[in-house]
Amino acid sequence: MTAPLPSRPRRWLVLGYGNTLRGDDAAGPLLAERVAVRAWPGVVARAVPQLTPELAATLVGYDAVVFADARQGGSAVTLAPLAPAESLSGPVPGHRSDPAGLLALAAVLFDARPAAWLLTLPGHDFSPGAELSAATRAALEAAERRLARWIGVEGEM
Repeated sequence: MTAPLPSRPRRWLVLGYGNTLRGDDAAGPLLAERVAVRAWPGVVARAVPQLTPELAATLVGYDAVVFADARQGGSAVTLAPLAPAESLSGPVPGHRSDPAGLLALAAVLFDARPAAWLLTLPGHDFSPGAELSAATRAALEAAERRLARWIGVEGEM
């Protein structure tokens, strides 16, 4: 179940991440590319190979962000609320981060605090050079429809 929106965000960022050279891991970036082509009002989409600390600046100015990624196994697209990591203690993030860490970094460095969700797509084959599996291709279609409903742009599809 997805937590309700506290108020209707006006500016959305869809950040799809994953390795496009590893089969179903491409699902997040492919979703972001589809959203970018749709040009939904108030929605910006970016496809990136991984979440890096410098992406924290990208969150500035958005009311809401949806992180899209593939996960091993499962059969359903899920959408779950995200909170920033509770602290940034420990080693400084290297060249890679996760959504909660990126949210915390954006809050600390830029006072950016968008509402956030993780949209996950099921993946089955993450082999180098593999094509998107049929199951993940179907999940990609479902994820795009679910995202459009969630953001409130389903009539734009």
